[in-house]
Amino acid sequence: MGKIPHERRLDNIEFVANSTKTLELPRNHVYRALVIKLSGTCSTTATAPVGKKTYAIQKLIQRIEIVANGKDTIKSIPGMFLRILNKYDFGTVPKETDIGISASTNYAFETHMILPFALTRALRPLDAAIDASRLQTFDMRVTWGSVNDLYASPNGATLSNVKLELQTIEYLGVEQDFKALINKHTQIQKEVTATTSELQERLPTEVVYRRFFIYTEVDGIASNAVINKLKLKSGTLIFKDIYADMLKGNMKFFSGNESLEDGVYVMEMITDGQLSEALNTRGMSSIEFIFDVTKQSGTNVIHIFPEIIEG
Repeated sequence: MGKIPHERRLDNIEFVANSTKTLELPRNHVYRALVIKLSGTCSTTATAPVGKKTYAIQKLIQRIEIVANGKDTIKSIPGMFLRILNKYDFGTVPKETDIGISASTNYAFETHMILPFALTRALRPLDAAIDASRLQTFDMRVTWGSVNDLYASPNGATLSNVKLELQTIEYLGVEQDFKALINKHTQIQKEVTATTSELQERLPTEVVYRRFFIYTEVDGIASNAVINKLKLKSGTLIFKDIYADMLKGNMKFFSGNESLEDGVYVMEMITDGQLSEALNTRGMSSIEFIFDVTKQSGTNVIHIFPEIIEG
């Protein structure tokens, strides 16, 4: 009979500001992805909010964690990364209604995102997936933010009717001997405190890297002005050494996106869609990024999101 696509609605995840909520996911079938819809209302006061942040509504989700067997973290990412990932991989902005900065306004907002377990932009997407039937536990943990994550100064703005709706994309009828790799996403943050050509960030070794998403922001606003050049190396062996604007150009050709997001850089380790080109750091003593950066006024942060293939 072969694999049969299967989708089903899951329970909503309750919103409580600055708290973590856990949902036990079903363990029947093979997961390709989770579809997420975040919605709610942001009501501003007579004093307009100031400093709406980039990916504001997605930042209401401070962290999504997918945890197997109580200890194996498959995903540990902020909501804004899913927005970045989806735009790059699917070539379009999500179905979305954003908030604004007008006074005395009720902004009904929503955003749709896909949390992938299979590989995106790959020749064989199901080289990676989650066979939940073999797990003892399978949980989704959401750490909520607050209205302070939407604006630099909310000025009394409030949130109401916030909810996170979930739907699965799974397969039924998968062969008993089905095996797949695990597609992991994590986050590393690096603050830029001074202009330098040698800002170092060490990465874990003994893993296989498929690609790196890098996002830079200043005071919560996306910025192309922080990173001038990126280098990925292990000791004297240099894998990538590229100017930021050249990397942006490569991204446009590689992804086919008509527009690129400010502050977003994607360093692909694979050029032919096959995992044989992924960067295997097993046996390496070190792996690190070296950034050439220009410090901007305010808090400058580089977010690194490695995509790791395990199994």
